[in-house]
Amino acid sequence: MMRRYDRIERVDVTGTPVAPPRSGADSAATAVVTALTVWTVTAAAGAGLYGLHRWAEHRRGAAWDSEWRGLGTTPGRPA
Repeated sequence: MMRRYDRIERVDVTGTPVAPPRSGADSAATAVVTALTVWTVTAAAGAGLYGLHRWAEHRRGAAWDSEWRGLGTTPGRPA
């Protein structure tokens, strides 16, 4: 026989019923997905910054080459 207080009901501060807390497996799965998402976003940002660095180095090298050609000399040789 089930009595009136045998069923546990969770309520918030206003008395509205709320869902029960997550299980340990749900929390672990959420933690793993969050960690993988953070790692992926960090890796993508790092790859983007590395690509930007490579592009800027290429542009800088091209500017140096252009300037050397304007002087009529070969890089590495005395002007």
